[in-house]
Amino acid sequence: MAQSQFPDAAPDLSATKARQGRMGRDVFWVLVISVVLAAAALTLAWIYRAPQLSASETNNGKQPAVARAFNAPPSQPIQSAAPPSQ
Repeated sequence: MAQSQFPDAAPDLSATKARQGRMGRDVFWVLVISVVLAAAALTLAWIYRAPQLSASETNNGKQPAVARAFNAPPSQPIQSAAPPSQ
């Protein structure tokens, strides 16, 4: 570590050492609280939308049109041009 000419200056640190963080109690609580809030938000959103998600539509009026599409004849494969003969 090099000595600075200013006694109150910050010590010289390598880039790796300067990027190191501490795992403290504050970081832990921020993580725990944010996970709990995210879980609560997702639960509330699910509870809010649960009636629409559980509703079933046996016949929504599109059934005959969809059924006709399944009974259509199969489409023909695309024919590629014959390679030129030599």
